[in-house]
Amino acid sequence: MKKKYIYTSILILLLLALYWCIISRESIRFHPIYRYHSSDTIEHKYNKLGVTYVVENPPFLQKTRIKVLKDFFISLVKKDSLYKYSVCSVVFYKETKYLTRDFKEGGEYQPEIPLWRTISFTNKMDIRNHFDDKIGSIIFDNFPDGRVYFCMRVNPAFNYFSIEEEFEEIELFKSIEDFLEQQD
Repeated sequence: MKKKYIYTSILILLLLALYWCIISRESIRFHPIYRYHSSDTIEHKYNKLGVTYVVENPPFLQKTRIKVLKDFFISLVKKDSLYKYSVCSVVFYKETKYLTRDFKEGGEYQPEIPLWRTISFTNKMDIRNHFDDKIGSIIFDNFPDGRVYFCMRVNPAFNYFSIEEEFEEIELFKSIEDFLEQQD
């Protein structure tokens, strides 16, 4: 009789946890906090685009993170951007108490960050203070001969307690068209 109640209680707790983790999550939003683009057309045609995003309500499950980040990258970087830039780099961080969508490199943290959590032992905003908050990154490299290198790295959802390992996908494509065809 007691086993029946224990099993029922465990089942209810698992269903509540599943509901909280998957169903009740608010929508995922991406907020750009840093954008960089350069062009060096003197010797090589080397243009770089770099964007850093803070992700509001990132998914817990790694498979979901992989799908969400890849879909966002494909929707963010349009076909003309893939031709325009030699390298497109996108980095994703989860939104926390100190890493917010209002993050400005060199600004002051509000509320003040504990100095033991910082690299420079000051209250200056520095993205290097948020290594544990990094969700993942995507790099798209367009070589002069037309080949395309795609690299995606996604960190596990729970850095210290997870049995998941870092996900890494590296692919080399013959052309941008081949890359886009595979994404459809």
